[in-house]
Amino acid sequence: GATYLSPAVSATIMSGLSEPDIQTEEEDQLISLTRREKQLLQLICEGHTNSEMAEIMHISVKTVERHRSNLMSKLNVNNLVGLIRVAIRHGLVIIDE
Repeated sequence: GATYLSPAVSATIMSGLSEPDIQTEEEDQLISLTRREKQLLQLICEGHTNSEMAEIMHISVKTVERHRSNLMSKLNVNNLVGLIRVAIRHGLVIIDE
């Protein structure tokens, strides 16, 4: 009366179960972002330079770099493309077409 699954089916089921944990961890990281980090993320996705972002946010270029570094660390990404992918995947930014 027991149900048996092939190894391929078992692996598929198990991989589907582990994915929400990753999403939950990433979502927890997103919650920890400050208002300024979210603002900077939006400006990065809009394609602004560090100088432009500093001017818009009324902060120094060094502070822009520090915010970007904090974002990358919090979201566990290594480059700007990674930041943009996370932002788009979670609807954190508005992209004009």
